[in-house]
Amino acid sequence: MVICPGKNIFVTASVFCALFLYTPLLAGKRLPVRNSACYSLLSPETVSTLEGTLLTNPVKGSSESYRATFSVREAESASGTRSSARGSITVIIPSTLAEAYYPGKTYTAALAQRAPIHSRQENPSTQKTCPAVLESGARLRLSGRTSSDSALFFVEEAHFTGWERAMPFCRVRAVSRLAFKRLMFSWGEAGGFVLALLSGAREYLSPSLSAAFTNAGLSHILALSGMHLTLLARFSGGVGKSLFSLRISLILQVLTELLFVWFAGISPSLFRALLCTLLTAFCAFMRIKKLHLFPILCTAFLIHTSIFPSHVYEPAFILSYSALSGIALIAPLVHRYAVRPPIPAASAVSESAGAQLCTAPASVLYFSRVAPFGIIAAVITGPCVGLFLSVSLAGIIISLSFPFLNPLVRGMIQGMYVLIKAIVLFFARFPAVTFR
Repeated sequence: MVICPGKNIFVTASVFCALFLYTPLLAGKRLPVRNSACYSLLSPETVSTLEGTLLTNPVKGSSESYRATFSVREAESASGTRSSARGSITVIIPSTLAEAYYPGKTYTAALAQRAPIHSRQENPSTQKTCPAVLESGARLRLSGRTSSDSALFFVEEAHFTGWERAMPFCRVRAVSRLAFKRLMFSWGEAGGFVLALLSGAREYLSPSLSAAFTNAGLSHILALSGMHLTLLARFSGGVGKSLFSLRISLILQVLTELLFVWFAGISPSLFRALLCTLLTAFCAFMRIKKLHLFPILCTAFLIHTSIFPSHVYEPAFILSYSALSGIALIAPLVHRYAVRPPIPAASAVSESAGAQLCTAPASVLYFSRVAPFGIIAAVITGPCVGLFLSVSLAGIIISLSFPFLNPLVRGMIQGMYVLIKAIVLFFARFPAVTFR
């Protein structure tokens, strides 16, 4: 399907029709997604403590909590009965715990009294109270309670016990991620916008800007956090091609992408972008010249849902795949029959229309609204966000290499951010079709 997308019309039409059946299935929770599960000899409702390893970085779920996947090795009941355990479970972590080391999220004594977090040392005589490091690869002892359906564990206390030996460089990665968040925090709201575009993390994204993107019909732009992977791939591939052969440059490109995703953390939209770029690099490595977006996207969808089936119900997953499906399938039809030159920016308008049409069902499902003016808004906002992201990536490299230039870079990034925010807020005022 990747090699010959146009030769099997039946397959293309079937997948296209399935796209419109997908959202109703999600709305009715009819897709069979296997949830993570933890198994032990204890009754789930009696479990009060879990020991194991944090498999994923905490992802912001609401203003008061984060979600993460926790691999369990041992469970303990409130009465002190212990049992070995296996499997994984989704843990709900209060913001006061997850944001303990985040810049701008000060860990105060008052918060410590309400949600105590302890770091357990090997020597009890030297035990100190400090925030636990909640990053993937950290070994933790979590205290709390299990949900009624045993699918969630609500964390109340966390004790850090070390780093998982089977996951090397976890400590280096955690420290580097915190240093990067400090840099983004120094850029103000612009840094929060960069962080959301790069990794899908919205800890520092302005709530007013997030709401404006939704009201303007531009939610899919935040979900398409894969433009930077294309930029990194082109940069590393160009450097490798100028110094080595084509295949060596492709290997260098793939390694750069994998390193970035490992550092940033896996989110639904970022993993989709990684799969698409890896499939494109594979086709180039095999010297397949005729590449089409839609069959590559379908292949990425199959791989994605096989590896991370729980991503299926994430809004970012649905918006990301729906928007790209619209760009691949509907945009060429709009460009051919409705929007053609000499209309200015005909290609951009066609792509925007395709993305809006395919994300409309998901917008109704999650936001209960559709913004018709989002087509025009995306034509103007999309290139601005792409340019903003390119300049931001260059600014990050400059700031890390030459810290004394960070104030200059920060001023430039904030100026571009103010312009984008003004454009989005302007289109957010236009009327939308609301569904109650």
